[in-house]
Amino acid sequence: MELKAIIIGAIGALVETSEMQRRAFNAAFERAGLDWTWERKAYQQMLSVSGGRNRISAYAEQTNTTLTEDQIASVHATKSDIYQQAMRDLGLALRPGVADLIQSASEAGIKLAFASTTSAENIQAIGAALGDASPYTHFAVMTHSDTVQNRKPAPDVYLHVLEQLNISADRAIAIEDTHESMMSAVNAGIACVATPGDYVRNQDFSEAVAIADPGQIADVEWLRSLIATPTPA
Repeated sequence: MELKAIIIGAIGALVETSEMQRRAFNAAFERAGLDWTWERKAYQQMLSVSGGRNRISAYAEQTNTTLTEDQIASVHATKSDIYQQAMRDLGLALRPGVADLIQSASEAGIKLAFASTTSAENIQAIGAALGDASPYTHFAVMTHSDTVQNRKPAPDVYLHVLEQLNISADRAIAIEDTHESMMSAVNAGIACVATPGDYVRNQDFSEAVAIADPGQIADVEWLRSLIATPTPA
């Protein structure tokens, strides 16, 4: 099949922010008076849950902490504020290979899309922190947490992107950084390349068509080969 679109599926596939987010969560917990601290190993485990609010809710259940939906929303809003301020203060850089991927796909006439289910505010903050390095203008479609009702690993966000691009699943390839997000692409029938970040390298990526080194994702011919129809023997 001819490769028509490359869909980058998460902010973690663009930039490495896990440590920044872990620190923001812990600062938000402290401000809320919660005796919680997510050390590196604990946060790695929490990343198996998609969405910051869901992680807070899941951890409250694990620790028998009673929090209302409003309290969970408040803690998450504080975390987002702290996280966005940290990005403004410290800046961000694209992960290795991403800028080359954007350039090579554009030169090859392959559409690019961004299938994130994080908040629009976080996406905007990341773009601002990246400055001139932001790839957003290259994306034909961009999504956020309010685009679809069901979050990853549900296929909804990818099905929406396919519809917007007017292409079938077998003519696209996804780039994802976590198991949960990868399964969203897989559940939509899209081949997915895993590019795990520092915090998620031990997750199960057996459903991915490949686990890529940074330089590989910029190789359009290699990406094409991953969805090519095998030649009959």
